[in-house]
Amino acid sequence: TIMTIDTVPDADSDFVDTDAHLMANTSLEATVLGGPIFEVPTGLTAGTGTEFSTSTSVGIEIEIRVISGNKVVAIYQDASFEGRSCIGNISGGSIVWESSQSFSSGSDFQQYDVVVLDTDKIVVAGYFSNANYIVGAIGVDSITWQSPVYMTGYSSYGAKGALALIDTNKFIFCYEDSGNGGGGTGRIGTLSGTTVTWGTTASYGASAEYPYENNVVLVDTNKVVVSYRDGTNTDSRTCVGTITGTNISWGSPQIFDSSNNNETDLIKVDTNKVLVVFNDQPNNIGAYIVGTISGTSISWGTKGLFSSSDSTYNAVVYMGSDKVAVI
Repeated sequence: TIMTIDTVPDADSDFVDTDAHLMANTSLEATVLGGPIFEVPTGLTAGTGTEFSTSTSVGIEIEIRVISGNKVVAIYQDASFEGRSCIGNISGGSIVWESSQSFSSGSDFQQYDVVVLDTDKIVVAGYFSNANYIVGAIGVDSITWQSPVYMTGYSSYGAKGALALIDTNKFIFCYEDSGNGGGGTGRIGTLSGTTVTWGTTASYGASAEYPYENNVVLVDTNKVVVSYRDGTNTDSRTCVGTITGTNISWGSPQIFDSSNNNETDLIKVDTNKVLVVFNDQPNNIGAYIVGTISGTSISWGTKGLFSSSDSTYNAVVYMGSDKVAVI
């Protein structure tokens, strides 16, 4: 689905290139549905698909990030849930992929997110069999991966975490900390070389909310928004965070939908607006909602639909000229 937003985003924002997600083993369907905030623009012409893995089976979690210009990287699970990476070079309407590399020797790599820093470094954070993040140095056609490690002060990792770039060497990691009462936790990481220094942990929401499907996006130079599914209260929430140096403080969580929705994705559409797409429960259809940020609060618009049928593995990306695409 391709839709037009009623607000022109900040031209200097980099979320367009760094927050594109693709999922495997799903059918791609384009539907044309209007809504209170969107109108239908012209269509999208797809290029030629090319394989980055010759395996007949890969995990369902695949993340794509732009490194620079026409260079991208795919992070994915292989059939045995081992973490792998592959660099691709875009040429016209197709991608030429380099050889894939393994960066996780364990068989339990899952629920992860990816951020590229300063075009030559990459951080993958999530659930490893014996760690929760890894740093790589990006070369011409390959990545030199360090060993997976635990962040300092780490307690216990629960549901899917989320990463967002803050500046060229700083990022935020949001995740459920099962060893800290099951609450949502945000933490700023600063990269120097291939070493990450972590700021103080800060909880968003209440303990024992067990936030699932965390997504986080930078909306201004010192402000982020995290969205999540509250595993205890069974509703969908967001929280605004303010960054000060290497630490973050959170406002109060706000409900954007009373259902326990899943398959969510979140992007910035302006310095004070965000867009959430999700699988609307219990109807199991594709929905979206736009929120306007003021301080640490968000005012939510009217929920609309982008698909009247089952909507899974949703991904939304800004395409320029105030348009977004939902896959």
